[in-house]
Amino acid sequence: MPEHDFRSPRLFVDAPLGAGASVSLERDQSNYLGNLLRLGAGDSVLVFNGRDGEWRAAISGRKRADTLTITTQTRAQDRLPDVTYVFAPLKHARLDYMVQKAVEMGAARLVPVLTRHSYAPIFILVAALVPLSLAALWWWTGPIQKLDRRGG
Repeated sequence: MPEHDFRSPRLFVDAPLGAGASVSLERDQSNYLGNLLRLGAGDSVLVFNGRDGEWRAAISGRKRADTLTITTQTRAQDRLPDVTYVFAPLKHARLDYMVQKAVEMGAARLVPVLTRHSYAPIFILVAALVPLSLAALWWWTGPIQKLDRRGG
């Protein structure tokens, strides 16, 4: 039997979720369930809020879906690991692109390291980079690390 249900419709709700809880639906959510998905009272959907995991809920209401009654938890909330991106400095244009991709990947920290083949003049440009768009994305974890042959 599959671990997760990928066939049931999923709906985001901005409310605390727990067994036995009742969640009132907004007009758009009710329209989505009733008119687009053609679901009515008694049908079930998967609901999530990004905090409490994924829960199965039963739709209730007379003419249209008004509330959801939370029944059982189907999946716990995933916790993403902290990713530290360690890199050797690059030239300015490539550094900007690398920072953009590292942040898209979900890196929590960016740590520059000096290697034998590092592009050293880039550290002069760091002061110029901070005011640019990188300022919001750049997290320094301390002084620049220097790696020796053993990698430590």
